[in-house]
Amino acid sequence: MGNYWTNAVRHPEDIGVGHIRRTVDYTEFPTQAQSDGNPANALPIGCLEAGAIPLRVLTYVATVFAGGTPGVTLGTATVPAAFALAVDTAATALGYKTAATGVEMGKPLAADTIFYAYTASGATAGKITLTVEFVNKRESIVRPFPNN
Repeated sequence: MGNYWTNAVRHPEDIGVGHIRRTVDYTEFPTQAQSDGNPANALPIGCLEAGAIPLRVLTYVATVFAGGTPGVTLGTATVPAAFALAVDTAATALGYKTAATGVEMGKPLAADTIFYAYTASGATAGKITLTVEFVNKRESIVRPFPNN
């Protein structure tokens, strides 16, 4: 069958679509003043390596975010809504939503990127599952297929 380096049938972790999923409750956020874009006031959700392409953000709202200015954004330390805007996640209505309007969606990331969930201030309730689908960069320009 060949080994990892000569097998034309690639391993799923090398060519498949991956995902990072996390369910967060409003009580997990360090403070209720997260709209400032400070990662110290946000929840780390995951990290994508340089060259990965975030494809879409899926959200499932299990408990509506209530009180204050409810909403959840998903982004980086420098761009809090890089992956999803609060309006896209619609944390004010129960159910499943898709969002991919952030500026980092659909293009290769320039560097390893930690992404965070930010919530607006004053929430008194809320539980949301965030899922980021992505593909990793696994090709090598100097080696031809199937060894790349």
